[in-house]
Amino acid sequence: MPETKELLEELVAEAKGLKEEQRKRLDEIELRFQRMSLEHRPADNRSASPFASLEQKVDFKSFEHPTDWEPRNVRLGALLLGIAGGQKVVQHLHDDEVKALFESSGPAGGYIVPGAVIGEFIESVRPACQVMKAGARTVEMRDGPTLALPGFGSPLPTASWRAGEGVAYADAGATFRAVILNARSVGSFLTVSQEMLDDAAGSIGTVSALLEAELGKAIAVAIDQAALIGTGVGGQPMGLYNTPGVSQTLLTSPNGSTLANYQFLITAVGVVRSGNFEPSAVIYDARTDKQLNSLVTGIAGDLRQLAIPEPIASMPRLVTNQIGDAMTCGTSSDCSAAFVGDYSQLVVGVRPSLGVRVLVDPYTTASTGQIRLFAWTRCDVGVLNTSAFAVVSGLRA
Repeated sequence: MPETKELLEELVAEAKGLKEEQRKRLDEIELRFQRMSLEHRPADNRSASPFASLEQKVDFKSFEHPTDWEPRNVRLGALLLGIAGGQKVVQHLHDDEVKALFESSGPAGGYIVPGAVIGEFIESVRPACQVMKAGARTVEMRDGPTLALPGFGSPLPTASWRAGEGVAYADAGATFRAVILNARSVGSFLTVSQEMLDDAAGSIGTVSALLEAELGKAIAVAIDQAALIGTGVGGQPMGLYNTPGVSQTLLTSPNGSTLANYQFLITAVGVVRSGNFEPSAVIYDARTDKQLNSLVTGIAGDLRQLAIPEPIASMPRLVTNQIGDAMTCGTSSDCSAAFVGDYSQLVVGVRPSLGVRVLVDPYTTASTGQIRLFAWTRCDVGVLNTSAFAVVSGLRA
């Protein structure tokens, strides 16, 4: 029938139209997914930042490790217990920890903890390390004991507009400098009683966490000291206090003075901002913290704590005892210092290794039923941009 044929042709045409509309819709959806994948895909190793900020974990999974054990299942503290306690402790470790321990033997009876485990150890260092809490970044020294990073002093590179064709651009005079990180050895002693090892089977998780935390704290303290006041001699890294180009201000020349207000910190913030950086934190010692918290205003009978002015009030104020309060300024030998800066411009280079050795000494620890461990790692600190920091010294008692 003609009517039936026409109806069939109309239905076919309508179906083709729907199919074409569906195809266009699917094409649009596919195009959107392609755009999303391009916008959100992770950068490859050539463009990825080598630094890890405070919010980012150090990831040493890129270092080769046996495929038959998982680094996330390995507790560093448990490895330390296994090294110290031998078979009596090893039998209570996880299978992955046993495999890692057996593959960690090093020269002269020592042990080298696999690099894949070190990332978790660095995470235990962060909470106790004030420069890292302030924003200092870590960088993996994966390819060797020396790493060169780009840095600048003052002035920093700037861009300029030129007046017209053939007119020279203004040159700010910025000079590139290489920041060389050399892996330096830093170590700590740990003493474990024989009784603790004997009883570790029932509480190996707790004891493991304590050992790891104490070792992490010891390394963190050493990094803080090196990053802030390291001398650059005797195996120490060079810290902010001794780095050429970092702004140095004496509270009151020539002998320093006691604190009366927050003006010295406000001035230091201004110095950092004048270098086109925004301070991320200030670090000082416990005595300075106490003095600042004790500042009062008003008259006798109506004294109240001195209000902390901006921008100091909104800035993290961190305390470490590694600065000390026995610096010499003029004729004064009871001075301390405060460090203001953009701590993202301070880097801590870390080698993916941790060595452990059991010390045998029958005349001291062994005779008292104790086992002494020595653990060491290798790292260094460097200042990328000296204009990002200001140090105020001469803070007296």
